[in-house]
Amino acid sequence: MPSLRSVLRALLAVAGAAFVLLGAALAASGLGAEGFPGGLAVVFGFFVLAAGVAVAGAALLLSGAGLRPLQARVLQVAGALGVLAFVGPALALLVAPGPLLSAFGPAGVGGAVLLWLALAAAATVLAVAVGCWRAAELAADRLRS
Repeated sequence: MPSLRSVLRALLAVAGAAFVLLGAALAASGLGAEGFPGGLAVVFGFFVLAAGVAVAGAALLLSGAGLRPLQARVLQVAGALGVLAFVGPALALLVAPGPLLSAFGPAGVGGAVLLWLALAAAATVLAVAVGCWRAAELAADRLRS
């Protein structure tokens, strides 16, 4: 029987992937539209996308069995970035948009959104890089034997 940690990690990974796909689809649906509905779809799409990366990041924080120590550490960094990508800018945009807007103007809100996307992209790139690295190792081991 799988451990509770394995089950939780699998559920978080599936939920994270679903949120990422839903967020990307939602954001893409609003990219060509003009006005309020299009902008709202893009913002909510980015919000759901960042939430998906955060959930997947939580799964990555629970990962590491069977990996090299460096791979496990990079996955933990990717997981922390994924969680930070959601928590930091999302809190700034959703909890305190007024002070952010008054302190930095529209550029502050845009900067928060770009930071949000950059952290989410960095977490995704790190996780994919470790996945490719591990897959290459497994393939090389399979070819050697």
